[in-house]
Amino acid sequence: MKTVVVPMDDRPPNYQLVSKIADLNCLEIELPDKNLLGRYLRPGNCEELARWMLSREADRFIISVDMLCYGGLIASREDEISARTAIDRLSSVRELRRRFPNAEIFLSSIVRRASVSVSSAGSKEQWTMLNKYLWLSGQGRIEEAEAVENDLPRGFVGRYRELRLRNH
Repeated sequence: MKTVVVPMDDRPPNYQLVSKIADLNCLEIELPDKNLLGRYLRPGNCEELARWMLSREADRFIISVDMLCYGGLIASREDEISARTAIDRLSSVRELRRRFPNAEIFLSSIVRRASVSVSSAGSKEQWTMLNKYLWLSGQGRIEEAEAVENDLPRGFVGRYRELRLRNH
């Protein structure tokens, strides 16, 4: 039984470890070229990855939605990809089902964490402020939360909420 795996990104636990576990259990798996996958702050090539996936014949497909739709875990936390684009990219799974009606298809997705990704000193400050805003809001301390929100860039909390909604 052959399994095609589209991992969340190119980090060793998602790529190398999957391959090693398969080898230990005498499982036949196929992974895409690492260059197609997301690498930390660089999103993967979603369109090429979908083409690669659709060109494989397998009994089972295990697919990271975060990789297929957004370009990887970190990319799924950013606002570069619209909900419409993500849904369009997900349509490749329907095509996969059409081509391989008897294949098992498993999709995985990470529940978006409560905060933003930190990639610079500026984003660290925003991360700290957003965490404070979320904590105060959760405690029902709305006036204090609004004061923190006013110190964030205009629309920051709204974009954060839109991203959470988009991913779920």
